[in-house]
Amino acid sequence: MRLAGAFAQYITLPERNLLDMPQDMDPVIASLAEPAATSLHAIYLAENVLHRPLSECRALVLGGGSIGVFAGLMLKGKGCSDVYLGDTNSLRRDTAEKLGCCKVYDPVSGELPQESSFDLVVDAVGSGRTRAASCRFVKAGGVISHVGLQDNEPGLDTRRITLEEISFLGNYTYTAVDLRAAIQALYSGALGPLDWVETRRLSDGAAAFREIHEGKAAAPKIVLRP
Repeated sequence: MRLAGAFAQYITLPERNLLDMPQDMDPVIASLAEPAATSLHAIYLAENVLHRPLSECRALVLGGGSIGVFAGLMLKGKGCSDVYLGDTNSLRRDTAEKLGCCKVYDPVSGELPQESSFDLVVDAVGSGRTRAASCRFVKAGGVISHVGLQDNEPGLDTRRITLEEISFLGNYTYTAVDLRAAIQALYSGALGPLDWVETRRLSDGAAAFREIHEGKAAAPKIVLRP
C-alpha cells in the first residue's frame, strides 16, 4: 500500500505492512532495506531465467544509485567476477569504484564496454536511453532485468530481442520474502561496509533532492534524519 505523507512527523500504516527489525539495528541501515530488496528481487528473477550460474556470467548495471550499487554488490557476492557499472554522474562513479565490486564507465563520453557481451544487464534507471543501451550490450540469449521507472520513452530493440531470444524482465519492487532477506543481509554485514550512505538532517531534504537531480551528489543514497 502506498500512502502520501512519508515525510510527515507522524504517519499511520496498516499493521500488516510492519516487519520486525532486530532491536539493535541502526535505523539508517534499516532504511536501506527497500532498495536492497528491490535489487535482490531483480537479480533473483534473472537467476531463474539465465542458463548458467551468475558466477559464470558477465553483468552490466546501468545506474549508480542505491539500487544499482546494491545490485553490483550482490552480483559480486554471488561470484560474478566481471561486473560493469555505468553512470553519468562522475561523483557516483568514483563512489562505486571505491567499493571494488565493479568496473565503472561514463556512458556519455567514456570508453564503453563491448557491445553484445553481457549475459545479464540490470537497468536501474529505466529510461529510453538505458533501455536502448541494454539492448546493445546484452548477449544473444541473455537477460535484461529492468528495474527503473524514469520514463516511458522508446528504446527497446524488439526485433533483436525476438531474433536473438533475449529475455526482458520487468521488476516491480520486491516480495515480503525478498524484504526479509534484505534485512538479514544488511544486519549481518553480508553487503559489506555501508559507508557510502550519506546522512543529512530532514531540514536539508530539499537541497539533497536538488543535488541528486542536478547530478551533484556523490552518495548513491542519502538518508534524512530528524
